[in-house]
Amino acid sequence: MKIPTVLRTIILILALLASKHRISAQVSMSFQVFYDELSPYGYWIDNPEYGYVWIPNVSAGFEPYVTNGYWTYTDDGWLWVSYYPWGWAPFHYGRWYFDPTYGPVWVPDDIWGPGWVVWRRSPGYYGWAPLEPSISIGMALSNNYNIPFRHWRFVQERYFGRKNISSYYINYSENNWIIQNSSIITNTRIDHISNTKYIAGPNKIEVEKQTGKTISPITIKDNTRPGQNLGKNQIQIYRPSILKNLSTESKPAPSKVTDSKSIPSYNQRRSEIRLTPDNKKNRTQQTMPLQKTKNNIQSKKHPTIESRKQIPTYNNESNQKYIQTKEQTNIETNRLLHKRKSESQTKIKPPIPIKHNSRPLDQTPQRKSAKQEMTVMKQNHLNNELPKHNTYPPKTSQAINSHSIQSEHYKQQSKQSIHQEMQPRKPLPSPSQNRQIMNQPAQQPIREENNNHTKRPH
Repeated sequence: MKIPTVLRTIILILALLASKHRISAQVSMSFQVFYDELSPYGYWIDNPEYGYVWIPNVSAGFEPYVTNGYWTYTDDGWLWVSYYPWGWAPFHYGRWYFDPTYGPVWVPDDIWGPGWVVWRRSPGYYGWAPLEPSISIGMALSNNYNIPFRHWRFVQERYFGRKNISSYYINYSENNWIIQNSSIITNTRIDHISNTKYIAGPNKIEVEKQTGKTISPITIKDNTRPGQNLGKNQIQIYRPSILKNLSTESKPAPSKVTDSKSIPSYNQRRSEIRLTPDNKKNRTQQTMPLQKTKNNIQSKKHPTIESRKQIPTYNNESNQKYIQTKEQTNIETNRLLHKRKSESQTKIKPPIPIKHNSRPLDQTPQRKSAKQEMTVMKQNHLNNELPKHNTYPPKTSQAINSHSIQSEHYKQQSKQSIHQEMQPRKPLPSPSQNRQIMNQPAQQPIREENNNHTKRPH
């Protein structure tokens, strides 16, 4: 039982030493730091409920802990790293609330934290939402605190912790059923230096299982100037110790307090930022670090008009030489093309040889199809004519006489065959007649002389 007590005392001593070192490094300041540093980036107005509050001059669609940033794991839990130049203050001090006319509004406070949000987890998703003013950590972790589902932002577990997390956000239409199947993450930590309690976020081991990557925590170091610088294994962030009531003669207040009626509404700012070019430049400068790699890749594939116009010009002499060489190469290529065209036109091609047929055109027989030949044969039989063969004319008179004699013989033979086919056939004998014929004795066949027999010409 003595060992735990000794360890506790050692831990307390180390914490006290670290607190002394941090207090000596930090400078105690008032809210005047916020009023002076954030006035170029937005509007300070006097709210009757919260006092001076700040409205950022950003494009419509901005959401705290969602736009232009990502989550990274540190020794103090999950910290929101913002690419905005003013991100060191509103995302680590104070709280946010949503105004229906002006959009997100920030209320300053004196307590620093890695991110003042509430965390939820459902099967396959992590989600977070900004805490509203005057809401304690105990109240936020209870079931009595209800945040509108539109203020939640969810992402799949495997994409959590990435720098381009904005491209993996889930649509708001799915927030309702995700919240119904989710539970609050109660992973809290206590800062013994400032004696504050905050929500650290998802468990590191669970995130490593879901993402399949080992997560090494980043150390947080103090920065002497407003802003933040992210290195490989550390982040330098400006986090002074803020005191609400300092023993000063003048009360801290912003140098310029704008009237709430003169501030453009959330929808008006959307149209103004789209139209004016100055706001477009500020917007691109603010969001450039997040889209640095994407814009470089896109500029290589599809360069924009602006990038083409902004080609770096070197010395005038080098440019003139480059233009002269390019013109000379173009002239030479055009001359060669013109020469080739002229040569191709002047060349005389040899005539194509004509292949002559061995037979004259009048004596070449015309071939007929099978159907045409059949139709001709039928017509010849009906007309008692012989088929006409495609033969060449005879050379002698003897061949002509022999051909005529053969044609007459074939005519008579064809007439006899047609006459026999036209006569009616004898009926076949019945079964009883067949029996009688079978029982009769055999007789010698009688040969009948055909009177119509015609002698063939020898």
